[in-house]
Amino acid sequence: MSRTVFLHVGVAKTGTTYLQRLMFTNRDLLRKHGVLYPGERPNAHFLASMDLREAGFGGHQYSGAPGMWQKLVAEANSFPHTTVISHETLARARPNGIERAVVDFSTDDVRVVVTTRDLGRQIPAVWQETVKNRNVQTYSEFLEWVFDATTSDGTTRMNSFWRPQDLPRLVRRWLDGVGDGKVIVVTVPPAGADRQELWRRFAAAVELPDLPYSFDTDVRNVSLGVLQSELLRRMNRHIPEQVEWPMYERRVKREFAEKRLTSLPSSDQIGVPARWREQVGVVAERMTRELAELPIRVIGDVDDLRPRFTEPAGQLPDDISESRLLEAALSVLADLAVSPGAGTPSQPQPVPGASHGDRLGERLQS
Repeated sequence: MSRTVFLHVGVAKTGTTYLQRLMFTNRDLLRKHGVLYPGERPNAHFLASMDLREAGFGGHQYSGAPGMWQKLVAEANSFPHTTVISHETLARARPNGIERAVVDFSTDDVRVVVTTRDLGRQIPAVWQETVKNRNVQTYSEFLEWVFDATTSDGTTRMNSFWRPQDLPRLVRRWLDGVGDGKVIVVTVPPAGADRQELWRRFAAAVELPDLPYSFDTDVRNVSLGVLQSELLRRMNRHIPEQVEWPMYERRVKREFAEKRLTSLPSSDQIGVPARWREQVGVVAERMTRELAELPIRVIGDVDDLRPRFTEPAGQLPDDISESRLLEAALSVLADLAVSPGAGTPSQPQPVPGASHGDRLGERLQS
């Protein structure tokens, strides 16, 4: 087996959390069969990406990031076979970061894997993820911002959405670093497909051996529906600015949004409004056309990148009534009130008295 390093660079909202958790869960099995998934903790690759790009997240600089990239590189360089490093924030790497990501490894065989899916699913998914990351921008405002950066022929102008989401542009940046033929694009299967099909495609891309992998893990990047996303977006407006990202991530994103809000009766998935669907198709066609001209390998069906708008968008976040939001908020408050530990004084926090229930109650009174 040759020494190859695979860098899975995202993009976000394409099953990356699912793939990363499966690799971490099966890392001992993989290592025994010549594949290294480095790092001792699940967040090691995230911290390594922050280190490589000299970046923070949510306005926060992680103390565990400095030196983490070099630590993973050292593990890879001392391993005689295949290494896989994966994090979606690598899609945001700039040319100097890409160059370092390639030259730091003591092998000439560095390849890049990009997982991607159709814009019809990707655009709403990215918005709801930004809401989980403290964004207060309405869905309509987000869509205006996204499509204001496109032209009638489907060309996009660089902004923080299109930098990782314009697939041909992303692929070209990494081709400049690794060379022709060393970027593999993996398409995410359409909605309703066998969940393990994405794993099979990814495994083919990074040349994983056929092994009895454990698929018991259910860790994934939990998505919110229309009602849940809008409730969280409005609540975000009343989270005190003094609450720093680590606390927000732990208390609001993980505990409140991904556990409490997802316990609400299922709400519709967020769709793309009719007024934007034609432009989504134009951009998608331009991207698939340009991809076909690039010296890359594609695993999956390129047709998977063409949006399938078979149904109306349904109710949008901006259209949720105040009464429905109030009912949902009261349901969450009731759940919080009877939860274990609800009557126990909390540990001191940077912002005294700012419990989830308090902040949500303030929102209802405003």
